[in-house]
Amino acid sequence: MFKGICNEPIDFLLYFLERRTTSMFFNRIDNTLLQKNVTNEPLSSNKIFQGQLHTVFDVPGYLLGQPSKNEGIICRKVNMYQGYLINLTNYSNLNEYLKSNFTSKRRTQLRAYKKRLEICFPISYRTYYGSMEKDHYDHIFQEFKLMLEKRSIEKGIINDELEHWNVYEEIAYELILDKKACLSVIYNGTEPISICFNLIHGKVIYGCIKSHDNDYSKFSVGFVDLLKQLEWCFEQNFEIFDFLKGDYEYKSKWIDSDYYFQKYIIYDSNSPLVNLVALLTLTRYKLLYSLARTIKKSRGYNMIQQHKANKRRRKNSKRTAYLVKECEISEIPRKPQSLINPICLNETKFSFLKKNLNDFLFSNKCSIGAVNVFKDVNKTNVFYICNDTSAIKITAIL
Repeated sequence: MFKGICNEPIDFLLYFLERRTTSMFFNRIDNTLLQKNVTNEPLSSNKIFQGQLHTVFDVPGYLLGQPSKNEGIICRKVNMYQGYLINLTNYSNLNEYLKSNFTSKRRTQLRAYKKRLEICFPISYRTYYGSMEKDHYDHIFQEFKLMLEKRSIEKGIINDELEHWNVYEEIAYELILDKKACLSVIYNGTEPISICFNLIHGKVIYGCIKSHDNDYSKFSVGFVDLLKQLEWCFEQNFEIFDFLKGDYEYKSKWIDSDYYFQKYIIYDSNSPLVNLVALLTLTRYKLLYSLARTIKKSRGYNMIQQHKANKRRRKNSKRTAYLVKECEISEIPRKPQSLINPICLNETKFSFLKKNLNDFLFSNKCSIGAVNVFKDVNKTNVFYICNDTSAIKITAIL
């Protein structure tokens, strides 16, 4: 409608975290939480403001962008949606953070998740930051994508990150080598079961993409991963862990601060027409985001979102080789060995049993090395998972 005046909106986080420049619009950015200057670079050109209106969105509220100080250049801000963070400077280490934010019972529970995981599997943790073999990077990112795709299907959701996966995969490696990003991985042996890619700017770490293998859901791997990431952040003297946007239940349990992402409207007030366009733009955005926040709090919104999720789940559901019909606790199979055959879950056709095996390990607090998986010879849809003291029988259907 106002072509020639209104320019294409600019994604602040894209420029700030990936391209490492904001000189198109800001000559200075201050972190108001840490009371320090984050970046100070001269504007690439002051001419871009003349007779123009620019929109910069997704600016974290604690980052104060200062545009050109040229006469007549005005900057207005509109609150968009909430972001979430942990101000690590409030704590000296992980234990102090946990004591300040969780009850004694909850802290014990969180440590139990990690201990149980390490009892059942040969677990190791690695954060790649500054160095990583390219072949291993390629392998991890391939597994990362498969993990995200699998969770999208299981949850019946559309994962926005997958739509831009080629971009992430292309830029992430160099960012890791330059210490502008890190990759946090939990391994079961050599198999990655939880992967998190974070962007970094100065002493602030931004949680970007994360996923874990849902076959390990009993072990609350997501919480174990967060514990290890925060431990690493304290060791590396990071000052803020920013979870960014997205209303997920786990964030409310871990954060100690929230903020609003903001949209900046930067325009040349010397032009009467641009002034009018700016007023209309500001009014529209204020009404839009105010209405969005009101709707989001309503019961109707939650029902609509649930309906959409169920619809996507039905649409995206895929049948595996077997669908587990029932899982019964039974005595250890006493049949002759000729009637049961040991199987390897590394074979794709048996991978559907992996979650049942992991749940068995969790319930029995035993190592994977002490457990066997068998297939009934006479009943091809019957399987047994057992250790020396207990067993489960799994009846599956095609």
